[in-house]
Amino acid sequence: MDVVRNNAQVFLGGGSQLLQLQQDLIPRCSGLLSSYYLLKHISQSLASSVPMDIIDANLQHLTVLQLSDTPAQSCNRSVLSPQTVVELFYQTVGRKVIISQMYSQQQHQGNSLLLWTQSISNVVNLLAQLLWPSNPGFQFPECLMANCQYTQLQEYVRLIGPWCQVNIGSCRFMLGQCYLANGEGQKALQCFQEAATEVEKEDFLLRLTGSEDEDAASTPRLQQLDCLRQLVVVLCERSQLQDLVQFSYVNLHDQVVGIIESRARSLDLLSHNYYELLYAFHINRHNYRKAGTVMFELGMRLGREVRTRLGLQKQVNCYLAALNCLRLIRPEYAWIVQPAAGATYERPGASPKRNSDGEFSSEPVKRQVDILELKDLEKEYILSRSRLTLAQHHPPSAAIAGSASPEEMVSLLVQTGLFDSALSICQTFNLNLTSVFEGLTFKCIKLQFGGEETQNEAWSWLAANQLSSVVNTKESSATDEAWRLLSSYLERHLSANGQHHRCVINKLLSHAVPLPDWLISSYKGVDAASLLRLYLNFDLLDAAAELVLEYIDALLGRGHQYFGIERPLSATSSSVWLPYTSIDQLLQTLNETQTNSSMYNKVRDKLADYHRLVEQTTKRRLATR
Repeated sequence: MDVVRNNAQVFLGGGSQLLQLQQDLIPRCSGLLSSYYLLKHISQSLASSVPMDIIDANLQHLTVLQLSDTPAQSCNRSVLSPQTVVELFYQTVGRKVIISQMYSQQQHQGNSLLLWTQSISNVVNLLAQLLWPSNPGFQFPECLMANCQYTQLQEYVRLIGPWCQVNIGSCRFMLGQCYLANGEGQKALQCFQEAATEVEKEDFLLRLTGSEDEDAASTPRLQQLDCLRQLVVVLCERSQLQDLVQFSYVNLHDQVVGIIESRARSLDLLSHNYYELLYAFHINRHNYRKAGTVMFELGMRLGREVRTRLGLQKQVNCYLAALNCLRLIRPEYAWIVQPAAGATYERPGASPKRNSDGEFSSEPVKRQVDILELKDLEKEYILSRSRLTLAQHHPPSAAIAGSASPEEMVSLLVQTGLFDSALSICQTFNLNLTSVFEGLTFKCIKLQFGGEETQNEAWSWLAANQLSSVVNTKESSATDEAWRLLSSYLERHLSANGQHHRCVINKLLSHAVPLPDWLISSYKGVDAASLLRLYLNFDLLDAAAELVLEYIDALLGRGHQYFGIERPLSATSSSVWLPYTSIDQLLQTLNETQTNSSMYNKVRDKLADYHRLVEQTTKRRLATR
């Protein structure tokens, strides 16, 4: 197959023949190889010798299932051993069926003479048809069950399970019979439950559950569905998509949707457009919610399976299309159902999955679903758009961005310098902005002490953020613009008690970086007491003392507007306060250090002046009452 793929350019016709090779010839060849391997296997597998009393007991059990007339009751007593299971099948079942078919052919042709050379060829051909894995008659596994060949039957089911899409339920039933014969009741029960879902689709199971009239009535329906499936596949392969979408499927709408969904979920996303076809199918019938569901599912798969920039671009387009679909319907119906995390889609008719021990994995009884409303889709769209932005600015990140959570995306965006996108995700998903401010602060620190190369690299991520009037001139360096970006974020994203200011200052002081004047002035107006505590935590005694002196002056009426104080201390103003705990800590530390004695005296004297004024103001206020 690899040789065919690598030399596809030698085909005349180019892309159309290569597409046919990928969609038709390769799967067909794979199925044929698997079928021939199975024929070889059963031709070499020896049949087990079973005592006659066990066979008789088995036939009594099959009588309950109305399978006692299975052509396997006789002849087995005289069979010579050892023999293969194919020989067993021919002697007990196949010979009678083949002779009957050959006789019918001779009667139809009006020829009573039967030549040996022609007969042996017909016998081999008809036997191969009966043994062929996709034969809906299912006579060969039925023969193995009737003759108690349970080990060989289990191996047969195991070999055809991964690829054969015919008689899936019947195989599950046969496997259940094997488990039941071996005393494994729980496994048998699970297999029978799985087979029950396929009863109406397979002739063998219909014989077990329904009358001949019901079988006859269902056969045209099954043939109709097979024809419908072939019609859809052929129209898709011929690219007659408009005819496929606009055709009127009377009473077969759900079946068409199921066929297209099955192909969409089982084929490669980038080389086939079945999701887009299904989207157009629903849009043409004004079923906007299902159309939105299709696009959302495609977007989810793209994020998991196609982790490239192209895949992320398609994911953004899918989520945008899903959003537009939901906006076209009434708000109370603007929702879709999404399978919960961990749920996987099982293709109809797919072989049952096995665990690491080779056992069939049990299917969950219940399946959680999440209801996604318009606001949830908007969140996913914003997240996918941020993933695309990250991949555009840092291509290696595309491989991990496709399935990254909002928290992980914030971290990736901050590392790349895409702070606007990171803030957008934080606001959309109600995440803390601290990591964004800390990341930008660290970028500023690196620029502060970095060289020319660092400065030049910074312009790319600075330009990716919506900073007004970013000017690359000698008067404005990348460091200046980074600080200005940080200042604009602090102004736009105010927080309770100056949390963002506090994390920025803490980051700077932990790296021994002097605080910019604009940052000090900004935080003084928000929470001067917290700024004082930060100074004390990092042993910045001089800065702390200066802050206390300025704050007391502000309370006394000199520069109060810089600290966010509406009215300074007076007999008619509201009460004011000082952070005495932090001031006492500062005074004690200054007093213990001889080099800071002068600063200690200044703070103590300023505090004494404040206390005298407070006493005078209090007396005046009491006197006016």
